[in-house]
Amino acid sequence: DEDVDPTNMDEVIWAMASRSNPIDDIDILRNTWSTWLDPTQNPPENRPYGSKVLINACKDHRHLPVFSKRTTLRKEIYDDVAARWQKLGLPDKAPQVRAFEEESVSVYHEIGGFEPGLQPGEKKT
Repeated sequence: DEDVDPTNMDEVIWAMASRSNPIDDIDILRNTWSTWLDPTQNPPENRPYGSKVLINACKDHRHLPVFSKRTTLRKEIYDDVAARWQKLGLPDKAPQVRAFEEESVSVYHEIGGFEPGLQPGEKKT
């Protein structure tokens, strides 16, 4: 999906946790061709065979028009709340946030405006 970087393991784990339904989206391939270098297979003569897991953590294309937007926190909002943390009567310090909303525009699809690659309300030319 356009909002998940497959090289960023935090984003991949997030997508797996929030977008996959185990009963529908996980398949196990048993006793498939593997490699002699697979240390999980013992004794060594079992190593040409192994199992693989396929996890579909993508948005379901059937529901793109109503798929909820990804919720992220803007840095300026976090800074405002963190500055008032004690005044608000909250314990300790404000929690650390590892990722904030990016400046780039994400493509989301909404009811009535579904066209892959276009912003809601934008017309194809």
